[in-house]
Amino acid sequence: MAAAGGQSSGAKDAQVELRKLAIEAASKGDLDALAAFDNDIILTARDADERSALHRAVAEGHAAAAARLCEERAGVAVRLIACKDAAGWGPMHTAAAKGLAAAVRAMAVVVSAHARELLESESQDAGAAASKVFNAKTNAGATALSLAASKGREEALGALLEARGGSAADGTPSGQPIKLNVADRNGLTAMHRAAMAGRAACVRMLLDAGADPERTDATGHTVLAAAAEAKEQSVVSLLLEWGAEPGRANDDGATPAALALPDELLAQIIIDAQRSRGEAPPR
Repeated sequence: MAAAGGQSSGAKDAQVELRKLAIEAASKGDLDALAAFDNDIILTARDADERSALHRAVAEGHAAAAARLCEERAGVAVRLIACKDAAGWGPMHTAAAKGLAAAVRAMAVVVSAHARELLESESQDAGAAASKVFNAKTNAGATALSLAASKGREEALGALLEARGGSAADGTPSGQPIKLNVADRNGLTAMHRAAMAGRAACVRMLLDAGADPERTDATGHTVLAAAAEAKEQSVVSLLLEWGAEPGRANDDGATPAALALPDELLAQIIIDAQRSRGEAPPR
């Protein structure tokens, strides 16, 4: 007997089985097996966590398989890149967090070139569609940029920054629409996260790209304040070298030097920076 829509239950069962096999092939990074599935199966296959075949390949660390899927099926891949799992993670989030730079780079190329395929109408802007994918947040508010930065995935972070194609003084991308100062639900930017984790190299990369170290989180912490509270001396020194304001207090009136305590050496580094700029140090 035919099921609703004219498709038999047997045919539906076969489709379900094919989707399972596609996810299994992606999990193994089996490119030859994946090539046997048509675009509809690749587009609709999901695992128990709502991850697509592309996402599953990335999650299992198969960067080459993910990159090739992007290259060979770009029109399909751009839709999969825009899809999120049950936790709000897309394949770009996972690739950035794992440091799979080749996969990040391949996905960035696909989004840049094929974002128009995500539009619901011709009146919509492809740049806005690309921006929505690049700056998508997980359920916890993390972006691919913040995940790469906070975990010290320098190569993956570099791939994302390369995709921007340069930036204006206000942080607006002149190339691809990846925003540097997107904040999570606690007001923390990618640079805040990198600073708190002691990822000095990633902080420097973000500074070089034009990210704003004076952005404040929900409690008024600048990036310097966050680094001081986390007792990350290398990051504090880097930010001071870049001209971060050493005496800027948070919403409770605490300065970076006060937040650095009980690390007296770190607090003194910040106080010395204040004095060198002619500011009155905290008492």
